Amino acid sequence: MGTSRANMLKLFRWLGLQSHVRSHGTIADIEQAIRRGHPVLISYQVLKYEEDYYAVVKGYPETMLHFSNTCQGKNFSLSKKEFIRRWKNRRLRKKYIGWMVKVAGK
Repeated sequence: MGTSRANMLKLFRWLGLQSHVRSHGTIADIEQAIRRGHPVLISYQVLKYEEDYYAVVKGYPETMLHFSNTCQGKNFSLSKKEFIRRWKNRRLRKKYIGWMVKVAGK
């Protein structure tokens, strides 16, 4: 069992960072946040474990998204189509489908 979403947000506050949570986010939301210089944390399903994990989105070339996470490493990529399938997975509780956090400085 990993860190809860609520505790993740508490950590950001403790560090003096602002965080903006969104459920039912879009690829465009992720890309816009990154273009503006904000790290984006997402929750998506890792098929191997049939659980959801956090990852930081590092980049978004045309058809791919690049991530860093503890489960699959610092340089993990998925096609945008596959990412959406895992990010919008109906096995997740409804409020966590498309879950993302944009993190901003102090």
